[in-house]
Amino acid sequence: MIPASSGKTTSHRLNRGGDRQLDAALWRIAMVRLATEPDTRAYLASRTAQGKTKPEAIRCIKRYIAREVFTAYPAKPSLDSRSIGYVRPAGALDKLSRSGIMRG
Repeated sequence: MIPASSGKTTSHRLNRGGDRQLDAALWRIAMVRLATEPDTRAYLASRTAQGKTKPEAIRCIKRYIAREVFTAYPAKPSLDSRSIGYVRPAGALDKLSRSGIMRG
């Protein structure tokens, strides 16, 4: 967060650096989940009840989705294992359950 205070007002803004395509993809996933999944809508309602704004709550959902995708994606092969035809293990992305967003 970058300080953006002026006078007696204390505020900050987010750093806009980073992977914009990834951010756009996470945003789309979050919007689809908010439109289709009651668990995600309930999570948004609980976050706003805690005093977060809607954009802050959506940011929390995007972080959750990013963690979910990162843990499901397999590790890159090491430089020593230069095997030709490296294939992602079957079912590696099956861990991404659409309905499991806020259950665990």
